[in-house]
Amino acid sequence: MQIARMRIPVFVSAPSPDNLSPDQPISTEHIVLSDEILELVELFAENAHDIWASERMRDGWAFGPQRDDIGQRHPYLVPYQQLPEREKEYDRTMVIGSVRAILALGFNISRAGQD
Repeated sequence: MQIARMRIPVFVSAPSPDNLSPDQPISTEHIVLSDEILELVELFAENAHDIWASERMRDGWAFGPQRDDIGQRHPYLVPYQQLPEREKEYDRTMVIGSVRAILALGFNISRAGQD
């Protein structure tokens, strides 16, 4: 199963970790993501699913119409495009949280050559 990928080089610059706390998530409510970053989020969500699926298959899991932990079958061991929208949204939500945290910490995300 081959999935086409778009390569987007990204540079991330380091901040000072002033708003880090060991017992609370990083505050990200004030972070607004641009359309360009949302495109990146979609690529990261697909990549996160691909990593998850690859690890499962490496561990002996295979596609099955219903989840079966003993038989190692899972209905979401399919290409990202074939996932139900609610599963894609789960992956997007996790990535959006991470990207917002990166930006909240003061890092800058930009395409190569646009810094």
